[in-house]
Amino acid sequence: MAEPDQIDEHNHAAYSAEDTVNWYDQLDALLPSEKIILEGIMPAIRGKKILDIGVGGGRTTKHLLEISRDYTGIDYSQKFAELVKKKFRLDSVYCCDARDMSRFADGSFDFVLFSFNSIDYIPHEGRLKAMAEIRRVLRPSGIFMFSTHNRNWIHTGKTAWQRPWKFSPGFVKDCLKTILLTSRRMKMKKLEVREKEYAIINDDAHNYALLTYHITIPEQVNQLKKAGFGEIKAYNMKGERVEDDANDNWTYFTAVRASSAE
Repeated sequence: MAEPDQIDEHNHAAYSAEDTVNWYDQLDALLPSEKIILEGIMPAIRGKKILDIGVGGGRTTKHLLEISRDYTGIDYSQKFAELVKKKFRLDSVYCCDARDMSRFADGSFDFVLFSFNSIDYIPHEGRLKAMAEIRRVLRPSGIFMFSTHNRNWIHTGKTAWQRPWKFSPGFVKDCLKTILLTSRRMKMKKLEVREKEYAIINDDAHNYALLTYHITIPEQVNQLKKAGFGEIKAYNMKGERVEDDANDNWTYFTAVRASSAE
């Protein structure tokens, strides 16, 4: 079982690697679920102060700038922060960790986005700190939107050949990658964490280089309530409201900053 510092070390190194930075630099489209959810909350966030956490290569930046020019982006990778700042010619992009956003005053933002499961690469205690910080920098009734890995997905923790499949070049490629990276997978598996509330699992993302947080919808709802959020809504990868889900790898959430934490 990994210590929090080990999880941080592995994940930060993976996200600072040159091939990872280049991969994210090529992404520029919102996912269908993101479009649907953003359209639903648009009246509440258009023209408002936006904080984009985990900007990566700027996949969400151009779309959020269309919603509001009052945009701030952060990433805990210096490489990503510099990339987005240069790409969009923005002075409001910083290298900053969501667990410590002391550079921002209380109630600075109307909307916070933590997209592409980026919150899942922070250890558990750090995740709770990040949620507390997000609540702090949100104004009353401000909206928090993020996605996270679904622990109840029927294929969580399974290799390519353990899932339903049919022979194809993509399937062969996934199997070969999994076999060739057996040594790394075995090493990372020793660092996995499995608790009642959550699990931290080494999945195939970025060639099995990451330790990824997984949580069920009910547990994530409880986590958000304890962090001081209300009006919590969960969505599947089609952007449909759900109470629980075993069919999708990711779950999307929106939550509103409650007036006081529980």
